[in-house]
Amino acid sequence: MTVYRVLGPLLVERNGGELRLGRPQARRLCALLLAEANQVVSVDRIAEALWGAVPPTSYRVQIQGLVSQLRRALRDPDDPIATVGHGYRLTVASGQSDVDMFAEAVRAGRELLAEGKLEAGVRRLREGLALWRGPVLGDVRLDAVTEFVACWEERRLTALEECIDAQLRIGADEDLSTELRELITAHPFRERFCGQLMTALANRGRAAEALAVYQRWRGKLVEELGVEPSASLREIQVGILRAEDRDLRLAPASRLLLTRLAALPMPDFSAWMAAAVVDGDPAEAEVLVRALDERQLVRASGRRYRLHDLVRSSVPEIVGAERDSALERVFGGLLWLTERAAERLPGSVLRPEPGGAKRWPVAIPAPADPLAWFEAEQQAIEDAVGHAADAGFAELAWELATTAAAYFDYRGLYQEWARCHRRALATVRAAGDRRGEAALLRGIGQLHIYWDEYDDAVVALTESYRISTARGDRPGMARALTGLGVVSRVLWRPEQAHARTVRALELFVECGDRLGAAHTHTSIAAICLDLGRLADAESALEQARRLCADLGDDHRMALVLRRSGQLHLRRGDPERALASLYQALERLESLRDDQCAAQVRLDIGRAYRVLGECQDAARLFRAASSRFTRVGNRSSAAACVLEIDRIRA
Repeated sequence: MTVYRVLGPLLVERNGGELRLGRPQARRLCALLLAEANQVVSVDRIAEALWGAVPPTSYRVQIQGLVSQLRRALRDPDDPIATVGHGYRLTVASGQSDVDMFAEAVRAGRELLAEGKLEAGVRRLREGLALWRGPVLGDVRLDAVTEFVACWEERRLTALEECIDAQLRIGADEDLSTELRELITAHPFRERFCGQLMTALANRGRAAEALAVYQRWRGKLVEELGVEPSASLREIQVGILRAEDRDLRLAPASRLLLTRLAALPMPDFSAWMAAAVVDGDPAEAEVLVRALDERQLVRASGRRYRLHDLVRSSVPEIVGAERDSALERVFGGLLWLTERAAERLPGSVLRPEPGGAKRWPVAIPAPADPLAWFEAEQQAIEDAVGHAADAGFAELAWELATTAAAYFDYRGLYQEWARCHRRALATVRAAGDRRGEAALLRGIGQLHIYWDEYDDAVVALTESYRISTARGDRPGMARALTGLGVVSRVLWRPEQAHARTVRALELFVECGDRLGAAHTHTSIAAICLDLGRLADAESALEQARRLCADLGDDHRMALVLRRSGQLHLRRGDPERALASLYQALERLESLRDDQCAAQVRLDIGRAYRVLGECQDAARLFRAASSRFTRVGNRSSAAACVLEIDRIRA
């Protein structure tokens, strides 16, 4: 009997021996006739399949020759290839092809499974699947059989899925994980295989691996197709998570930690936050978090962790005082760390005195590199300001925002600064927190100064001053006056600027704020330079210099050196000006203060222009302009352009 095999490379056998079909075109014709077995295939369809849209003029003769060749190869006295009208039909009796054998095995296997005879059903399905020797018609390149190939490949995969389901039901899963991993590699978007592998692993007590399979598969699905797993696969994941959750009942500390972490509004968390939610020790909390990571209930990402997406829905929700206390400790811990990092940045006259927000001291070392710490935690701080505001922790929101402003100011991150302040401002106003409102308005006023929005700056700073005055907050009054003095100076109202800044100095001195005093002495020197009162400028700079030396404030000293350079330039001594300015630049670059360094480069460029070294001057003006443009400082960028125009003139 002749047997036709297409579940793999094309193979025709007779009485157990292979029949040679001849040249490739004859094999392609045989594949086409088998794909449409027992149906008439027209000569024109054969021609298109073999040669495409433009067959040779002799295609009918060539097809006749190929059919004759196949008839000779088959050596069947009954001649299974019949000529019917303008076409040919290959007759294949039931059971004469491997596709029929496969279909019968699958039918029988499904029937046994339906009867509850799982082991017998699996054996029958595996017998059918064993007929596969590779991809359907894997050695025949013919577009005309693509649909036939896809159809039978799909039937194989469906039968395989049903067989594996049955094996999982009877517990025969010890050998399935390797096969399923290979299937997922070959068919990466076949979701059922993923679910079966998860089930097989979970059944063997390997829940962590099962959940990891889900995460990898979901990541690939989202990244490449932009869709989420189906509800059925998520149900498998939830089932594994709930089983793990039941196990966690044996470890009350782990369960408490999971429950409280699920209450956090932020997407990820640090180990110390895990300690904060349970009011515990960071080292002990980290041990628990790592154990949860091993169970795939949390996912590690660098030095942070992310709670598994569905854990939140599988643990009890905490509300009321328990939730509020956990959140307050987390926000208070972040404020505590932010303050420790800000203390290592150059002092800022904008930063208010600590408010009444409850800190949660974190039992870990203070950040050694404050800039690196802020860069890593910037998004967490921004998120925390918003979450604290949403939760009604007005003091925590404004103190986080104003403390982080030292970093935002230092790095020129004005948009981030603005987002935090405006979010916190809405909350403190709703809460009637006037001190927080004044502090935030002072920062917002400074942003308007940087953006050359002087009318808006005056509105914010005047309101900050008014609130501080009403509260008797003299440091707040001084901070607002320093900003108003800057606006007066920029708008060329030097006498008003001088009066405001001198009053700010008096207030800082009364409060014992030496940093504020050093800042205002430097500002008074700049105003005196504008007024041409060079001796007064020198005196103010000397006062500022002594204060900076006493404070050990290298950053503020650099700003004093910058103004000293300007003073020397006004006195017609560009060489001494450059000496002071380069000292200032060296200090600022070592402190990584790109903003102030750009201002010093502008001044150095002016000194070079006076010396006639125009090429060096232009280079410095362009470098400074680039920085100013990047952060939106239009007036300083315009000053650079003006200087470049002077050189060209």
